[in-house]
Amino acid sequence: MSTPPSPIDLSFRPESYFDLPTNFSARLLSRIQGAERRALARFYAEQGRLEELTEFALKAELDPAERRAFGRLHPACMGGEYLPSLESGEVEIARVVIASTTQDVTCVYARPGKRCIEYRVVDEYDSEFMSGPTTRRSRRPLTLKQLVEFLNDAWPFEVLVRANFLDEGERDIDAMLAFFVSVESEFYPQFDALYRQRLVEWATEQLRDSGQLDAGDEAEEEGRDA
Repeated sequence: MSTPPSPIDLSFRPESYFDLPTNFSARLLSRIQGAERRALARFYAEQGRLEELTEFALKAELDPAERRAFGRLHPACMGGEYLPSLESGEVEIARVVIASTTQDVTCVYARPGKRCIEYRVVDEYDSEFMSGPTTRRSRRPLTLKQLVEFLNDAWPFEVLVRANFLDEGERDIDAMLAFFVSVESEFYPQFDALYRQRLVEWATEQLRDSGQLDAGDEAEEEGRDA
């Protein structure tokens, strides 16, 4: 009998974003911009083999020539490599990687401000595809609920799912979930779970309203959310 998933704590907030993790590999991974290089570094870190990786694989950012050369291996290698640089004192608190041709990455950055924390949602296209406010402030770290809402107001998953699936007549919610290759945060353990739960709820509602969800599908989606 499988163990039921833990309830999602919408009110969870980390104590701080700026007390750097004491674990060396976690601190190193959080600074690597490229999605492919970060995934590679995480794999080696989990194997206790980080020392086997080259300086190129572990660099926080690639220079323009390195980015071009790496991108020639495969377009997906460009994912994350064109994100804005972290400013002084700034940290990445969440990221979403999608299965586009170039494996595009969108992140939430946070930095200490004057008596507050300042946030920005960034992507690799100078925010060209943002549709809501991309900055905000708070006195304390955001709750999990606030983080997901801030990110999705700026960069709605609904737009991506509609354009890549619903408008094409695709109703496979598992495929929609798989399109979001990685949903991760070093600070919010349930960020992935809440983000995907919201996606399933929205997609199910859209399919139901359009008459594309039959009784069997509804039972399956209700079981997925349980």
